Amino acid sequence: MNEIRWSKTEKKKAKEAFEKAYERECAELARKIRAKVKELSGPDDIWRLHDFLTERRRELDEKYDYRYSALIFVFARLIKEGWLSLEELDGVGEDKTSKIAALLDFAAETMEESDDKLPKDRFTDPILGRLTPLEYDEGWQVEIEKEGETIRFEIAGDSHPSEALLAHTRDLLKGYSKFKATVHEFLDREKRKFPSRLAQEIDSLGIEAVCLGWSDRPDHGTIYFAGRESPRVWHCDCIGGKPQDLGFDR
Repeated sequence: MNEIRWSKTEKKKAKEAFEKAYERECAELARKIRAKVKELSGPDDIWRLHDFLTERRRELDEKYDYRYSALIFVFARLIKEGWLSLEELDGVGEDKTSKIAALLDFAAETMEESDDKLPKDRFTDPILGRLTPLEYDEGWQVEIEKEGETIRFEIAGDSHPSEALLAHTRDLLKGYSKFKATVHEFLDREKRKFPSRLAQEIDSLGIEAVCLGWSDRPDHGTIYFAGRESPRVWHCDCIGGKPQDLGFDR
């Protein structure tokens, strides 16, 4: 590996991919921290959180080693862990990507020889980022920050998310402002069908999750909403990309 040479352009591409993976892992860490902060109830919890952060900082410093002599191994590890995809390294040089691919193949073969399968615990999309398996159902999920909001997308799939649903999710994000406006216009219309005492609650609703469960009908799904102090779980169907039939579960 020592004889590998990096051109100026390749170094720039490598730096971009390196920083993208780092941002994704830090975003996932931030999500875990927020969850842990909500559970704080005393001094012991605070010190456990401190220990957790100290250990994670040590792991990140060790993993993200930006030395050109180590980058091939670093990128292979990041891809294996799901923080990056090989496609995102396009531009760093075929000699580098071929070595990275060889390392990944070797790792996969080693796992197979030991009768152990690679865990279904991550998948990285170049646009959506890192997806993780749903805990209680078949499928995958990813949280996206958009226009100051966090939206969860749940996408059907077995060993990996459905490509048709991934493509539809990317399209939704690309036109999210228009999609969001359509949904809120729908909510404004639908609230007239409910008792007036629920109008304020419906006005407070925002998109919490978009669930896509049919690969053969990627523009069909369910939208879930969250609102201030709402005791109900509000949801609606999304048929042909259009919201309809607002309802709730208690």
